[in-house]
Amino acid sequence: FPSHDKRPINFPQMVDQQSEAIGAELALAKYLKYPFDFGNRNYKNKADVGSNFEVKHTKWKDGSLILYEHDRNQDIAVLATGSMPFYYICGWIPISMARRPSQRRNDGCWWIGQQDLHPMANLVRSQYADQL
Repeated sequence: FPSHDKRPINFPQMVDQQSEAIGAELALAKYLKYPFDFGNRNYKNKADVGSNFEVKHTKWKDGSLILYEHDRNQDIAVLATGSMPFYYICGWIPISMARRPSQRRNDGCWWIGQQDLHPMANLVRSQYADQL
């Protein structure tokens, strides 16, 4: 199985990776007080949470939000760190704004540090608040 960083992983590692990703999505849904659809497995055809929130997860507390070519430009990316049962919602950024040439890596991904994310408290005061 391919992993997010393109290294091959075995089946138990893939199950762990997917479980953590779903846990991070559930954490954001709870934070936003949204219902969570455990059946939403429309990989990249539909937002992870609500109509426009793409959840990016890393187990590393100071990890970066990583975007790929296949991420939808109209969504808002939210970084969650940690692992079950403790996730931390670190911040957000519109994907269209995050894709700056300076953030692009040689592998074609965009790495956005936590210092470049908007605080979650600012989401309700942003132009995206009507989408909440």
